[in-house]
Amino acid sequence: GMSVEKDSEQDPIFRAGQAPEIFPVEVFPSVVRRFVEQVSKATGCPTDFPAVAALVVSGAAIGAARGLCVKRGWVEQPGMYAAIVAPPGRVKTPALKAVMAPIYETQDLLRQEYRAEVARYREELEAYKRAQRRAPDEIEEILREPSGPPDEPPPLRHLFSTDTTVEALAVNLESNPRG
Repeated sequence: GMSVEKDSEQDPIFRAGQAPEIFPVEVFPSVVRRFVEQVSKATGCPTDFPAVAALVVSGAAIGAARGLCVKRGWVEQPGMYAAIVAPPGRVKTPALKAVMAPIYETQDLLRQEYRAEVARYREELEAYKRAQRRAPDEIEEILREPSGPPDEPPPLRHLFSTDTTVEALAVNLESNPRG
């Protein structure tokens, strides 16, 4: 295809013919900065792509756990929105997937733990029901059983949601009070 070069003097991103500023990755903790640089190098995209994604994902991970008191009665939490705008073929998607990979992996672990908790709960509930059905002369065995039904497992924790309906988000936020 044919590419059209833009006159940098007329492009509002450029100031007086200067190149746009590079994302200041030095503001990140060293481990995040190294991660951003590695993603940039591995995917061949500008550091801006994984840096912006890391900033948004970090804010989402903090959620409602922290906030900045701007003035009395005004607290700002680190929720933010961002868009990476670039021509097709600029490796936006691989950079975003690389930044989200640890979140996806952690969500999978949380799902596995939740399933194990549900299985444990069902086993304990069945044992409790069996104990309830025992004959009264088995009193000694009954006394060794728990006095009540087992506690239900806590709800599955969600690190992110792909269902943004109000109903789905309400359920997720109710079981994830930190956001």
